[in-house]
Amino acid sequence: MPMRASSDIPRHFPIGSRRLRWALVIGVIVLIVLIASIQHIAAFYTNFLWFQSVGFSSVWAKTITVQAGLAATFSVVLFALLWGNLTLSTGSHPWAPRQPETSSSTGGKSWPGPT
Repeated sequence: MPMRASSDIPRHFPIGSRRLRWALVIGVIVLIVLIASIQHIAAFYTNFLWFQSVGFSSVWAKTITVQAGLAATFSVVLFALLWGNLTLSTGSHPWAPRQPETSSSTGGKSWPGPT
């Protein structure tokens, strides 16, 4: 069998489709997140086992429920604040100043604004 020239040898392994590449990227990201959070998962499970062994699993459940409720409440309030800020800043509220009418001198575009 004749020897191949170095220019004939592929420099990287070709990945077939775009879908396969995206699946590979997402898989690597999920793996990194799992590896990074494994310590927290282990601590969570260890706390559950300890509370269960001393007979206070209801305390553990209540603690987790309160933490989840606080996180959800904070998320909703923050979302509402950011949504309100975005609404005010984009001028889509009822008391927003009206945009000037378009005219033929500006080529049918309102003034001022991007070209």
